[in-house]
Amino acid sequence: FRSLMHEPTETVPSLVAPGEEAEIPFHAVFDERMRSVPLVSVYNSAVTVRVGERSLPDDQYQARVVVRGRNDWDGRVSTLRNFVVPEDSGVVRFSRTSLSGSKSRLDSLPPSMQNIEKARILFSEFAKRLVYIHDPMESRDYVQYPPETLSLRGGDCDDFAVAYSALLMSAGIAAAFVDVVPPGDSGNAHVYVMFDTGL
Repeated sequence: FRSLMHEPTETVPSLVAPGEEAEIPFHAVFDERMRSVPLVSVYNSAVTVRVGERSLPDDQYQARVVVRGRNDWDGRVSTLRNFVVPEDSGVVRFSRTSLSGSKSRLDSLPPSMQNIEKARILFSEFAKRLVYIHDPMESRDYVQYPPETLSLRGGDCDDFAVAYSALLMSAGIAAAFVDVVPPGDSGNAHVYVMFDTGL
């Protein structure tokens, strides 16, 4: 993983008594290069174990790890949040530009109605500029990041849900995904966006 990390990730030390067995969870911390993995890739990894304050490892384990490409998606709605990037400069620019033209209208509304009006304005601008397009090769496991959807001016249901959520969140409106799966017809599942109306 060295090509995806600035430095190895260290796990907090655990105390294991002699003869005792323990399961010690560990996590890897990757840098921004993780987002640039284009396709499913296999990486060699190494887990090193040290006992006490020794500088040399007491044990080392090599493993191969599959890293999904930056646009690969496992199909679970709960993982779509990983694609939502409300802090992206293109997303912030889109939402600020869309809302700035309606500043006087927003200022005239009571605070309880502002989230709904902001969401309506963002949706209207979003719908005007983008076109629904199927994923490449009709892949159901491919999701565009919001800046990609905005710059390509199109995407599918998942891409739109992710991009619209990012726009809402960049305007300070909490959003969530809803997965609707018809009974007995999971092939026609659909993702919707739910947001905090403030009411």
